[in-house]
Amino acid sequence: MLLGCPTIRLLAAAAIILISGLSCVNSPPTIQPEITALATPFTPFPLEIRTQLGHTNYINTLTVSHDGLHALSGSNDKAIILWDIATGREMRRLTEPLLSFVYCVEFSPDDKYALSGSYDGLRLWDLATGKQIIHYKVGLVVSSNFSSDGRRILALTGEGSIKIYDRDNPAVQLSVKAWAGEDCQSGISWVSFSPDNKKVFSCTDNRVKTWDSSTLIPIKTFGDKPPEPKYLAFSPDGRYVLPSYPIALWDLATGKMSKKLEPDEANRYKRIVAMRFSEDGSQVMTIFETGTTISWDVESGKEIQRSTFESLPKINRIALCPDLHFSLISDGKSISQWDMATGTELRRFVGETTGSAGVFSVAMTPDWKGLVAGSGDGSLRYWRLDNAKLAFRYPNPAGLINSVAIAPNGLFSVTGSTDNEVKLWGLEHGNLIRTLGSHRLSVDAVAISPDGRYAASGSTDETIKLWDLSSGSCLASYDFHKGPRDGLQVNFSHVHSLAFTRDSTNILVGVEDRMNIWNIQSGKVLRSCVGHTRNILSIDTSVDGKYALTGSEDMNVRLWDLATGRCLGVFGGYDNEGGVFDETRAVFSPDGKSFAASYSDKSIWLWDIATKDRVKIFTGHSDRIISIAFSPEGKSIMSASRDGTVRIWDLATSSWLALSAVGNKWIIFTSDGYWDGSADCSSLVAMVIGLNSWSIDQFATWNNRPDIIASRLDATPELIADLKRAFEKRLHRMGLRETDIKSEYRAPTTTIVSATRVITAQQWLSLDLRFVANGKPLSAYQIYSNDVPLFGVAGKPLAGMFATATERIELVNGANKIEISCRDLAGVESYRANLVVNWKDDTIPNLYYIGFGVSDYIDPTIRDLKYAAKDARDLSALFKGMEGQGFGKVYTKTYEDGMVTKESVTTAKSFLAEARPCDIFVLFISGHGVYIDTSRKKVESGVSSIMNNSGGDLTQSEAIIPGEIVLPLTTVSDVFKTELVYFYLTADAQLDNIADTALSFDEVDNLLQGIQPRQKLFLMDTCESGESDGSGLDISSTGAKGIYARTISKDSMKGLKLQASLGTNYAIMKDRWISNDLLRRSGAIVFSSSRGNEASLEADAWKQGAFTYAIITAFGDRSTDQDKDGRISTNELRTYVEDLVPRLVSSIDPSAQQHPTVDRDNIFASFGFPFTRNRR
Repeated sequence: MLLGCPTIRLLAAAAIILISGLSCVNSPPTIQPEITALATPFTPFPLEIRTQLGHTNYINTLTVSHDGLHALSGSNDKAIILWDIATGREMRRLTEPLLSFVYCVEFSPDDKYALSGSYDGLRLWDLATGKQIIHYKVGLVVSSNFSSDGRRILALTGEGSIKIYDRDNPAVQLSVKAWAGEDCQSGISWVSFSPDNKKVFSCTDNRVKTWDSSTLIPIKTFGDKPPEPKYLAFSPDGRYVLPSYPIALWDLATGKMSKKLEPDEANRYKRIVAMRFSEDGSQVMTIFETGTTISWDVESGKEIQRSTFESLPKINRIALCPDLHFSLISDGKSISQWDMATGTELRRFVGETTGSAGVFSVAMTPDWKGLVAGSGDGSLRYWRLDNAKLAFRYPNPAGLINSVAIAPNGLFSVTGSTDNEVKLWGLEHGNLIRTLGSHRLSVDAVAISPDGRYAASGSTDETIKLWDLSSGSCLASYDFHKGPRDGLQVNFSHVHSLAFTRDSTNILVGVEDRMNIWNIQSGKVLRSCVGHTRNILSIDTSVDGKYALTGSEDMNVRLWDLATGRCLGVFGGYDNEGGVFDETRAVFSPDGKSFAASYSDKSIWLWDIATKDRVKIFTGHSDRIISIAFSPEGKSIMSASRDGTVRIWDLATSSWLALSAVGNKWIIFTSDGYWDGSADCSSLVAMVIGLNSWSIDQFATWNNRPDIIASRLDATPELIADLKRAFEKRLHRMGLRETDIKSEYRAPTTTIVSATRVITAQQWLSLDLRFVANGKPLSAYQIYSNDVPLFGVAGKPLAGMFATATERIELVNGANKIEISCRDLAGVESYRANLVVNWKDDTIPNLYYIGFGVSDYIDPTIRDLKYAAKDARDLSALFKGMEGQGFGKVYTKTYEDGMVTKESVTTAKSFLAEARPCDIFVLFISGHGVYIDTSRKKVESGVSSIMNNSGGDLTQSEAIIPGEIVLPLTTVSDVFKTELVYFYLTADAQLDNIADTALSFDEVDNLLQGIQPRQKLFLMDTCESGESDGSGLDISSTGAKGIYARTISKDSMKGLKLQASLGTNYAIMKDRWISNDLLRRSGAIVFSSSRGNEASLEADAWKQGAFTYAIITAFGDRSTDQDKDGRISTNELRTYVEDLVPRLVSSIDPSAQQHPTVDRDNIFASFGFPFTRNRR
């Protein structure tokens, strides 16, 4: 294969095709093997929901699978991560029971298994399940390798021995000391089988040696002047080996140098960081620390191609894919994918919480309705379980929160963190009440007394402190290292755990391997309970106050009589193979008859105290558990883990519900696949089955069920009903019914029969597709390009139980993520067949802009505006000024006042006839906007009539207009019984017949559908342009001058005071994922000037609408460019405008409110624009 020719790689189950390369000198390949997206039952849920954590410590090793679809990375965080290269998603986190740093990872030849080397030995993993298969107990392993048939395993130990294993047998088959010194950890050390498996190559003393693989008898050392490599590459035919120093091809048969490769002067003495032979062995690629990539012809030894990376990060580890078209580079903290032909970065595999993953502390409110969690990012988060959502996040950037406790009244909490401080927080508003004080070192344990008067803190500085919560003063401090011993000859040290006795008179302190009973009044240790052999990590007291449970790193739980200090029982854990990171924590059940304990294998055991029998085991966490608690009624258990989740377990069914958050994003998901989350939660998790992964939006139609989540969290019946109606409303919009869901139902399948690269003046991808129904007949199929639907809302129609189709998709510059799926008549979507095509196109995109602005209305009963038409004109000038600055041509068309009619808007799409997929289209509307309840034909009894200049009433339909009409809606439930349709008032709209004379949102949105440009931005500077809650607004005069609302109300000229009548319930609803439009309509980013219950304002001070003014200002303000890449992305524009608009309106009228929003028509899209000269 020639470097530069595209290759297509297939994954049969996931239907993922990777097409790499930028130019092809041969005929483009056609792929004939069939690939099918999986068909699986909906019940039971077949996929795992995996949190996206990323690594939290230094990345030591990185490798790419032989098929180029997956990557493995190993880190000092004691985790191995399996990555989906096409999407950058974390698929699996291999940690069980890894107990030390990971130094090397390797794929098996068939990519089904992984081999890892760490301080505690070599481990074999099943990648489809993430389970450990075999532990080869050999001590520190610094390098490992599979034989080409996958049957044998090679390891180089830290003390310099080479060992060979049969893959299925943990016993050593062969062993030899290859290193003359004490160990080889500090030198360049690796081992590898030769391609024919007959030899073993090693580098243990900066020299390459060969060994007979059947005997491990040494054969030879390479050459008279042997290489001293850090890396080694073998040709596929086994003829050559290429060391990284000196750069030369060595003949494997003779052990002599065959051809020396001569880099240019700039790279001759530079370090090589990666190298690999092409799959056919004709080329070899080398990457230098300078970022220069050189490809060499193997037969001649001559350079044939080179490229240079752009903005190359500091290279810690680098891995080349087998076809040499991309590489993965780690800077030690994150992983990025780079295109080898262009040297450009394609994506980053950072994980959502890279560097700060996990929940480190957690506590429940006494009524079990609230949960407080301290996270690795330093944030304190409060979850309202009765509202089934994250209530607030309070950042604590100075330190990680190690411990948290909640007061008996549930109103405040105390935290201890790595910034050495003890803090008191209010839970109602998420505010920091005060910092109680500090220790000299990290605070690892806190507790609040049952009477709510005191807090206690314990630190690694070997002290505990007692705090008065009412005054915030420190009442006492005890140094367990220097303090009085009272005759107790013990070696006190770090405080790892704390608990008050039930009468609030004593504190139980876990100091190293002993539990000490410290009396508050006397300030003395009354008793020391001895028995554990390692650190005590948890202490809990029984409800009657007579007993205590301790969990320890010795993997045992002990039951203590507090009156005597006697140990009443030892409950042994499991054999953890002598690891040094063993953790056991325990908590009493409310009735005191049983207890729950967590262990290092990420499991929770339920024990019967009387019989000492293990009653039940709960599994599901993917990393260490750091806290557990019983619910007050004893029917469930809460656990918090370093895997980034807090889980609530049902004791009767063993099912669980997980809560996870990063920043302000949050998600709640269940063991049977239901989930709810914030509107932007998609990036927090991935759906995984076997070695395939998908985004959660693939399964949102049926599995995004906030009502089910709320029900399982015992939320209020009103909220559950509201959320159920939101789900039903979504189904109604999609033409579906809940009764279509059946337990025996199977999803249809989508198959890519072949994919062909077609090269003309543009690059095209020709697809042959097949669709098969597995339940109800087929109805339609859709193709998404970078998450933009190419066939409008409905897709292309299908019929029957079987269908085929051929499509040709034009590629655009960069990565083209193509997804294909079909739906059946029940609305069930197949798993999407995916393909990723990297294409380099130097074509400069054009920009198209269409603006509609109405200030003057024909109907005299509709109040005229001052600046709406000017806004459309000003934005046209803004975008026209971008011509030649990142865009080839800029085409603009503006419709003002009387030009804006239903006919002119619906026919404006012809302006885009010559546009291309690579072009950008911006659509702008400005003027009056209003919601109409199309489910009602007249104003109901008790509803105020609309007050307008003529005093007339609406008879055709009912308008929800701020300040002029109050609908009899008292709950969000009523909102979901309405059919709210948003209308944009054209110049010829009639107030008494808005539904027939104005433009509905769908009619305007049609301009964005079925057009060539795939990057589309829809800007709406109209009132209530965000999705409405149906509540309308209470608008009253504030007397502000020169500020006007783009609403029909004549009173709005006097200023605004905005108050949403359903603010609380609506807020609970609006920021949930259920608010996203799954149809994605046009695939555009819809940026609205105001929320659905707000007016959009214009002012004489700006001579524009606030929203339009902020947009124009953003393009002239360098601070908008947050990532300093010289362009303003849509995300950066959103951030700037969302911040500026509220400040603008409040500067003129402090009572006024306006908050721009993004209704996520395309949840993932982001593109950019150049800066322009600031016209202010």
